[in-house]
Amino acid sequence: MKTFACQLTSPELQKRKATIIRELKSKVVERRELEHGFSYRFLGNENLDMVFEFIKTERQCCPFFDFQVQVGLDNVTLKVTGEPGAKEFMYSELDL
Repeated sequence: MKTFACQLTSPELQKRKATIIRELKSKVVERRELEHGFSYRFLGNENLDMVFEFIKTERQCCPFFDFQVQVGLDNVTLKVTGEPGAKEFMYSELDL
């Protein structure tokens, strides 16, 4: 089984990641468990920039995640998935 670990080492990047996750978490209106990850729904398209900022930060930290963004008329859905074992890492690392 693959070992998953955050690759951000600088305190500044770790703090930025924590701030973005906290902000995004406060905006989640629905969380659904997927086979290899999670789906998060946000109301309003004003959260789109925050979702993309989250993805940019996570790509630096956890390049083993896959991201899908779906933009609806009045909502944004973010799917975060990965290889088997990634979902368990998401539980502990993201807590989103």
